[in-house]
Amino acid sequence: MISERLRKDIAYTVQGIVHHDILFEYFPPRVESCVLEAGCGSGKLGIRYAMCGSRVTLLDIDPKVLEYALRLLQSIELRDTHLPIMLKEGDILNMPFDDDSFDLVFNEGVVEHWEDPERQKAINEMARVSRDTVIIFVPNILSAESRHLAETTIHTYKSMPPKETPFSPTELRCHMEKAGLKDVIVRAVLGDIWSSRQIVGVGKI
Repeated sequence: MISERLRKDIAYTVQGIVHHDILFEYFPPRVESCVLEAGCGSGKLGIRYAMCGSRVTLLDIDPKVLEYALRLLQSIELRDTHLPIMLKEGDILNMPFDDDSFDLVFNEGVVEHWEDPERQKAINEMARVSRDTVIIFVPNILSAESRHLAETTIHTYKSMPPKETPFSPTELRCHMEKAGLKDVIVRAVLGDIWSSRQIVGVGKI
């Protein structure tokens, strides 16, 4: 039986959401490009890249999270051919990949779970294993909704602190530049609405 959450994630993956639009704007899907979703959660963003022909690795430290991502992948594959995806258990703070292993490294809702120095280390690792582009979606401290969620939500993901700390746009830019990323762009997820719940940073190697 398909849960309501899985049903929604299937729809998000197949139909696309605003995060896909932003990812594809800055790194269009290309056949045989190598993509890493570092801290994949459901995997709905990375799976969409695989549906467009990219070779995708979904990395997460929590086996239960990867089990759910596998269920979503198997549900998508019922309506598609076998997708070029590898699921890998691993820590974003010490990723089990060589330098320059992927064309695109991205995540959504991950690095805000730590304070420094861990949050900087996570971004450093994303830059280390990328040979082209890094894209990071984080909650926006300018958003009242993000601040409220950070104060009231307790997370239970393996090895992650229970609380999160939203980023300011300046902080996200500084962390990405400190990781050695170039031409860093930081923008609101909802166009020029700077009070939107999330911001996104894009940087080049």
